[in-house]
Amino acid sequence: MLSPGHYGHLKRVIAGGEGCPVQLAKEWEPFVQFFNKYGPTEATITATEFAFYTSFHNSILPIGKPNSNTPLYVLDKERRLVPRFVANELYIGGIQVVWGYLNNAELTEDRFLPDLFSKETGYRMYRSVDLVRWLPDGNVEFLGRLDDQVKIRGYRIELGEIENVLRQSKSFSQGVVLAKADLEVNKFFVG
Repeated sequence: MLSPGHYGHLKRVIAGGEGCPVQLAKEWEPFVQFFNKYGPTEATITATEFAFYTSFHNSILPIGKPNSNTPLYVLDKERRLVPRFVANELYIGGIQVVWGYLNNAELTEDRFLPDLFSKETGYRMYRSVDLVRWLPDGNVEFLGRLDDQVKIRGYRIELGEIENVLRQSKSFSQGVVLAKADLEVNKFFVG
């Protein structure tokens, strides 16, 4: 892993793909501009950005504020906007949202919906299945997933798919898989 101070030519470090520990941002901040970004591939990679600053005191690093032309909606199960500070599901709108999954109409129908809040016709919004909330400063805080999907080293993994493979083995009658983290916040599977 890169270490702060050894790379004087670096101007900025961008973290994304998984939750970023505040400690990592603190270690890099004296040497570079440190950004935490969030965005699923379905919304053309980056939807939010948080620029870390020295006086940041929270224990969780926000995923940031929406990028230009990227409306974010925190909606309840009936797809109504929830009040600020209330945790619920994140939907991402804007022109950068893709139209769906290739050869997977069922999942496309579940995740890509008409953008109910856009003034532009034909825009869609992506249902992320991520639990978030708006913070007082306009940043968004990621709180977890609303399903069994986890991210490990930037890859989306469905724990149920691994459990199904375990159950196919004659050595197991049941299988449960969990994502755990070691002391350095490196994730791994336990089955």
